[in-house]
Amino acid sequence: MSLLHNLVVPANGCQGGSAANESLCWRRNVNANDHVGRTARSGPWRVSPAPPGAPAGDTGRSEGDGCTIQPHRLPYEVSGRVVQGVRGIHGVNPGPDVRRRTRHGQAGFSGEGETVIRIGTAPMNWNNDDLPDLRPKIPIPQVLQEMVEAGYEGTEYGTGLPSDPKSLKAMLEPHGLALASMFCWIRLEDPDSQRDEIERAMAIARTLSAMAVRELILGIRGSNQRIALAGRVPPDGSAGLTERQWRTLADGIHRLAGMCEPLGVRLAVHPHAGSYVETRGELETLFRVTDPKALGLCVDAGHLVFGGADPVEVVETYGPRVWYVHIKDVNPAVLALSQRNGLGFLGALRSYVFCELGKGSVDMRRFMDALRRASFSGWMIIEQDTSPLPPLETARTNRRYLKETFGL
Repeated sequence: MSLLHNLVVPANGCQGGSAANESLCWRRNVNANDHVGRTARSGPWRVSPAPPGAPAGDTGRSEGDGCTIQPHRLPYEVSGRVVQGVRGIHGVNPGPDVRRRTRHGQAGFSGEGETVIRIGTAPMNWNNDDLPDLRPKIPIPQVLQEMVEAGYEGTEYGTGLPSDPKSLKAMLEPHGLALASMFCWIRLEDPDSQRDEIERAMAIARTLSAMAVRELILGIRGSNQRIALAGRVPPDGSAGLTERQWRTLADGIHRLAGMCEPLGVRLAVHPHAGSYVETRGELETLFRVTDPKALGLCVDAGHLVFGGADPVEVVETYGPRVWYVHIKDVNPAVLALSQRNGLGFLGALRSYVFCELGKGSVDMRRFMDALRRASFSGWMIIEQDTSPLPPLETARTNRRYLKETFGL
C-alpha cells in the first residue's frame, strides 16, 4: 500500500502514547436502552472508561495462556463443506480449482479440520506509488500475468486495477486471480472529518462485498512527522495520539465495523511504518480500546520489525485476532542504517530495507509456527515493497521460498 497516495474513491467504491492510558478499555453495548442499535450513526460498540476497581487495560488475554477471546468468524460453504473464516471460494473469487489447502502434517499447519491457506501478492511489488521514479511503470496486464507466472492465486487491489466490481472481475478472471483484499488509509481520530472518512471506507467495503472478499485492511494514517520518524518513534508517546484521539479513533472503528458487518466485511488493522499504529505500544493501545469482534489484525512481519516489535510475540499474543497476513522480511543492516541516519520510511524503501524471504532478520520458521499454533486460516500475501531485482524474479524467488520451505 502507498503511504502518500491519496486515492479518490468513486461513488461505486474502490480505493486505488507508546504505553496505553490505563483508564481506556472496550466494552460491548449490552443495555438496549443505552444505545440506538446497529446504525450508521452509533455502531454496535462504544468505548468507555474502566469502572472503578476493574482491571485496567483489558487486552483480551488471560495470564499465561495468550489471547482467549475468539474472533467473529462466520462459516461459509465451500464445495459442500464449511470452512471457518473463508469467504468467496466459489464463483469468480476465485473458483475451487485455484484454492490451496494445507492438511494435517503439511507445512506444519495441522490441527482439527482443514486449514485453508491462500497465497497472494500485491501490485505494489511491481509499481510502488510512493516511489514512482524507482523504475519505469509496468502495465497492469503485464503485472497480473507475471503474478500468475510466479505462482500466485490472488492479488490485493492496487493502482491500475478498475474501480468498479464488474470491471475488476472481468480483469482478474482471465488470469484466474482472486481479489484478496483492499487497503484503506484512514484518519478517524478527528471528529470533524470522521463521517467523511467512514463514508470513504464504506465505498471500499461495498466493493469488497460485491467481490465476496472478507477483510478490509486499515492503516491509521500518520503525519509527515511520523513518516520521517518511522523506525525511531519515541517510546514516551510524544509523537503519537492523545488519549482523547485514541477514544475518538476507537469510536470511529466501532461505527465502521457495525456498518461493514451486514456486508460480510470485517476490519483488520495493519501496523505500518509511518502510521499512528507503528509500534508495539501503539498496537497494544488500539487493541485495548477496541472490541476484538470489531477489529482484527493484519500481521505484517516486516513492518512490525521496522517498528521495533517481534512478529512472533504479536501472533502469540493476539492469535485469534490475526485475520490476515503479510509475509515480509527485513534487511537488518539497512534498518540499522535507516535508524542511525534518520532516513525515514521512504528513504529506507529506497535502500531496499525489505529483502527476499529467508534472507533477513525475520525468523520465518518461528513466525509460521506461531501462525499454525494460532490456527490461522486465510490469505498470506507476499509483499516486498522495493527490490533491486526485476519484479518477476523477486516474485518467483519469494514464492519458491514459501513453497520449498513450508509446502505452501
